Amino acid sequence: MRTLPAAPSLPSGRTGISRWIQTLQSHGLQDFTVDEAHRALGGSLQRVQVGLSRLAAKGVLIRPVKGLYIIVAPEHRALGAPPPLWYIDTLMQRLDLPYYVGILSAAALHGASSQAPQELQVVTTTYRPLKVVGRGRIRWVVKRHLANSATQDMATPTGKVHVSTPETTALDLVRYARHAGYLDNVTTVISDLAELLDVDRLVQAAGSDLSTAWRLGYLLCVAGHDVLAADYRARLPVRRGAPIRLDVNAPAAAGEVDPLWHLIINTTIDPD
Repeated sequence: MRTLPAAPSLPSGRTGISRWIQTLQSHGLQDFTVDEAHRALGGSLQRVQVGLSRLAAKGVLIRPVKGLYIIVAPEHRALGAPPPLWYIDTLMQRLDLPYYVGILSAAALHGASSQAPQELQVVTTTYRPLKVVGRGRIRWVVKRHLANSATQDMATPTGKVHVSTPETTALDLVRYARHAGYLDNVTTVISDLAELLDVDRLVQAAGSDLSTAWRLGYLLCVAGHDVLAADYRARLPVRRGAPIRLDVNAPAAAGEVDPLWHLIINTTIDPD
């Protein structure tokens, strides 16, 4: 349990919620729960809740989920909220869900996306609908075996976030291609990401998901990273069985089979 700074008293002897929030900011804090506010401010819980609701209506606070408030600094009030990246770790802790920032959002954090994504893409274990807070959008993508995904921590202006490693990011771009602008854009982003990829870590990150692994290898070839793709293919387990579709979102039309990657090439890749 955190101990937040006590609320300063006004000349009348009452405590001011606005003054308390300013005190939190002066200590580098950007979030609090209703219970934390009640302990710090005293008085009735109802009075505290009403005061917080009034400040939220004025744009001083946002409440991304019940019971959690995020302070909106003056420079972000025109946007209605801080960038979601600044508070996603706090939000996911409040929801008690494992997560990592992934797909295009992770690629951008690794410097490998030509266009900044219009939403923060967060991979977790439970479905949640699109969250819009101010002008920010949070898109949750469900991954069953999240615990097996390699991540790293990155600093933000307000703390840190869990982010997929370049290798996990590359595989997720293929795995969740429809969240990444489909395979044309996926190939472009993977090409930008290629110089960060370590082959051994890439094979380890792929694990038993050979379908995604082979699709990624083919896209690396399309993007012109033939040496990396060849090294990667040499370390992957031998895949058995019938070839699979390159594009799972396209019909299973007859197409040429790429014997190296065991793929039915059912779409044309046209990266930027």
